[in-house]
Amino acid sequence: MENEAHQNCAGNQGQNDAAHDPGKMFVGGLSWQTAPEGLREYFSKFGEITEVMVMKDPTTRRS
Repeated sequence: MENEAHQNCAGNQGQNDAAHDPGKMFVGGLSWQTAPEGLREYFSKFGEITEVMVMKDPTTRRS
């Protein structure tokens, strides 16, 4: 399964970095309304969050 995740992420450098850093994770399939603040709030109950990045479509500006 770990190998499968790495293969799926190989085309995207940011996701590929997450595959090699045990403290970083990629979350896909988010609502287009997702904001970094909401992710930080949700995941902070599991520990300290140092960075949150929500990728956006350059045309629509939706996540």
